[in-house]
Amino acid sequence: MRVAAVQVGITQELHSHSRQLSVIIQLQPSGILSLPTIHEHHYDGHTSVEPVEEGLIPLRLGKAQLEAGLTYEYGSSEADGNEITNRVQRATFMGRLEVEPTESLFDVHEHLKKALSDACIALSLCYRQTVDYYQIEYMDNDAQGKRMVHRRRWNLVKRRASGDELIHARALRKGGLQRLVDGIRGFPRSEELRQAIKFLAASYTAELETAYFMAFSAMEAILACCLEEGEVLALTAGRWKKFEREIRKRIEELIPLTNDSDQEIRDKLCEKVPELKRTTLVRRVSVACERYKPKTSDLWVDIPFEEGIEKAARARNGLFHVAGAGVDVMIGLDLIRVRTFTERLLLKLLSWPDEEVWVWYDQNLKWANQQPR
Repeated sequence: MRVAAVQVGITQELHSHSRQLSVIIQLQPSGILSLPTIHEHHYDGHTSVEPVEEGLIPLRLGKAQLEAGLTYEYGSSEADGNEITNRVQRATFMGRLEVEPTESLFDVHEHLKKALSDACIALSLCYRQTVDYYQIEYMDNDAQGKRMVHRRRWNLVKRRASGDELIHARALRKGGLQRLVDGIRGFPRSEELRQAIKFLAASYTAELETAYFMAFSAMEAILACCLEEGEVLALTAGRWKKFEREIRKRIEELIPLTNDSDQEIRDKLCEKVPELKRTTLVRRVSVACERYKPKTSDLWVDIPFEEGIEKAARARNGLFHVAGAGVDVMIGLDLIRVRTFTERLLLKLLSWPDEEVWVWYDQNLKWANQQPR
């Protein structure tokens, strides 16, 4: 039997009075939410961590008023007779919540988990990798100090990915993280937006070919958020049926049944007719760019942007249909460009200010543009 999570003390029991609880939520990977700090280590054993920049990262999730930041845990060990103190840094949400007499901790906990998924999606966008919680701990603020814990099972300890983030922790202070979470939660097509962020985050840690598909899936999902269904192709259902009927009729006229293979050819061509209704990727990208105006001039510097998107799409189709993109296609460089474009368009959808994007977020793109062509 494989256990997905362990939960202790989080019950549906009701109390006669409201309860004030402290809550600590542990996140993976470690290394996120870091701001510049000064670490001091003295010969007498004293250590301290002093922040260079003041400022909290507040976040309200349902009933919980939280602050995002780093916490430290300490452990002791021994080597060659010498005592060793280990300090472990963890990314954490800390704060308080109130449980009313009419509700159980179990109900509050379930609502918190749902709200917490929005915060993890927002941080996944910021740090370009999947961010998730693995433990939620509650502590009664009464004299007993009872602890209630929910801990998820992890098969692998996640590490902070190398590379620059999209949005730095500095931009998340003073309500920045709250704005991002609220923007994702309140977006009209929130589910598609969440899926796009998940694909983007996965593309930074997957193998090259898989990452390429993930990046394109993210871009397709974002384009779906930008455009209404059928918006680009201005054909009503009635006009499309008439058009489709005439095309099929014309195919039958051009391919008379003179031998056994003609019917098969007819059928194959007719199967392709519904694809004519599908708007091309380049057209959808163009309409989205006209509407939201993300920066595109530095993505493919040697060819027009639309041509670059088309080239990248051909490589994607080559990977999918024949398991190879061709020796002349450098999909690693196009992967960087597709991801950068998708992130820029996504941030425009969320109305995230350009000045609050991390200044070094596009270093990989600048490197890609310096490679020989």
